Amino acid sequence: MNPNILPIERPWPSKLFVEVTTACNLRCAMCVKQSGPGIADDFLSEATFAGLIPAFSTLETLILNGIGEPLLHPGLEKFVRTARRHLPESASIGFQTNGTLLNDERACSLLDAGTNVISISVDAADPALFRSMREGGETDDVNRAADALEKAKKKVGANGFRWGAELVLSRDTLDELPGVIEWVAGRGGEFLLVTHILPYREEAAAAVAYDPNVDETLALFRRRRKEAAEQGLDLSEYYTAKWHLAPVKRREEIIVFMENVVAEISKQGLPQHIPNLVAYDEDRFVRMEKLFREVSEMHLAMKREISLLDFNDLENMACMLLADHPEAVAVLEDFDDMCSYIFVDEFQDTNIIQWKIIHKLAEEWLSGYGAKAEAGHSYGICLVGDRKQSIYRFRGAESGIFDIARE
Repeated sequence: MNPNILPIERPWPSKLFVEVTTACNLRCAMCVKQSGPGIADDFLSEATFAGLIPAFSTLETLILNGIGEPLLHPGLEKFVRTARRHLPESASIGFQTNGTLLNDERACSLLDAGTNVISISVDAADPALFRSMREGGETDDVNRAADALEKAKKKVGANGFRWGAELVLSRDTLDELPGVIEWVAGRGGEFLLVTHILPYREEAAAAVAYDPNVDETLALFRRRRKEAAEQGLDLSEYYTAKWHLAPVKRREEIIVFMENVVAEISKQGLPQHIPNLVAYDEDRFVRMEKLFREVSEMHLAMKREISLLDFNDLENMACMLLADHPEAVAVLEDFDDMCSYIFVDEFQDTNIIQWKIIHKLAEEWLSGYGAKAEAGHSYGICLVGDRKQSIYRFRGAESGIFDIARE
């Protein structure tokens, strides 16, 4: 088993999700269990779990939950112990819980069995909002759960154990995000997973906080929307006008303007979701910008407090080193002495900071001048990628960098 092989290229499974139960003691509004015809309560048998053991030897991660609440299964600790005996020593065993059943005794039992990671589901720091989102839930439950895990960690001596929280971000919980971050950090948690709500019912669609349109699409649309407003055209009436759903003033002008905007976005090769553009809410956009600025500032302050640098920091510092540092020329000369080629695979997932670093390293080569050119040495840069396979937008990947690199 070679851990250096990428997970997608391995001939064996490295992560396994095992749903130990579909039963739950809460009725959360956003959960798929409360949508549609309903999902019957059931529990995983020991025999079925034992049938999975042959797959455990190659796993890096075993996650013991799905739709239900794992702590409802009376044999959860036995599953953990069985898995721990058959998993590689470095493998992680964890699950996500609503925390209502997590007391001091259960926390110690789980950690003693070999649980590495537990994520507590937290939907809001405000008690009233928490109750409205989770029928049967209280903020006292998650406070008690967090305290129990911290005490169990010390009592059991589980130094490798870590816990954190998960928040489903919706329009209702947007303003709660900073409070939840402070709650997790203040209680000793080590991570916070923030996910978007998936609307399983039509009425839940209005709670979605994100816009599927990328930043470039939104920036272009916002400019054109402003121009339309200056001309007295309301682009939010596009579908009403196009499908004759109701009388609309200057109907044809609205249709033509909007379809020209759509054509302009398409011409630039940008993805677009027209219904969301038509329903665009400037106030919500500004609210989201403000929220993420606040969260970014909190994140920066926390990192400074513990003298931590993350991957984004390293990228930015490398970029600044090559561009502005007094030793930049010396660093570039050393690189030129040691390297003659730059190869970048999966170039479609490159962000603008990474491209600036690459460009700076190869700047002299690209000019056709410099020590290598004068000495007649070979050198070059090779970029390999497929714009249509760009999937790392959340990490800042910009498919438009293809065009910048080509120029």
